[in-house]
Amino acid sequence: MQDGRRTARNGYDWFGRKFKGVEAGSVFAVPLPDGTYAFGRLMNAKDGATIAEFFRARRDTPEFDPAILQAGRLFGPVGVLIGEIEGPNRKRPWKVIHKEPEYYPDDLYDIPFFRGTGAGTWRYFTLNDDREILGPVADKDVGSWKVASVLPQYADEITDMIVWNMEQQGL
Repeated sequence: MQDGRRTARNGYDWFGRKFKGVEAGSVFAVPLPDGTYAFGRLMNAKDGATIAEFFRARRDTPEFDPAILQAGRLFGPVGVLIGEIEGPNRKRPWKVIHKEPEYYPDDLYDIPFFRGTGAGTWRYFTLNDDREILGPVADKDVGSWKVASVLPQYADEITDMIVWNMEQQGL
């Protein structure tokens, strides 16, 4: 820790707690209000950034099917709270159903994320550009999470956005 600031390191969260049982490539089931399941995959668990993608797939059971990963992204990758994903000795809303230990997203550092303070102020950046502002983002793209936040979102907010996007996309 330089100059008194806490920094995260690979495999640890900002509080210095080691991630157990959850890593990049972990595919998890997200229970939806209607009793069905959506699915996400952790893209990154390094440097304190926990980013996940969610797929255009809905199933009646929380079982892994390779077709889920082929369905495409429901919306832009988003920051998630790692504590929402189940790990050993802890029950959480999202259960890990499959692991791909060799998974690494080719586009991780090119994904646009938004920042701003409200309508008309949204701008985007990528992890590759060290948070340099690259251009404007339309309010509708922020509202639908086509461009999402790298800051962690709560499970219920993500679930609401999954349901809304599935309805909008006829899934």
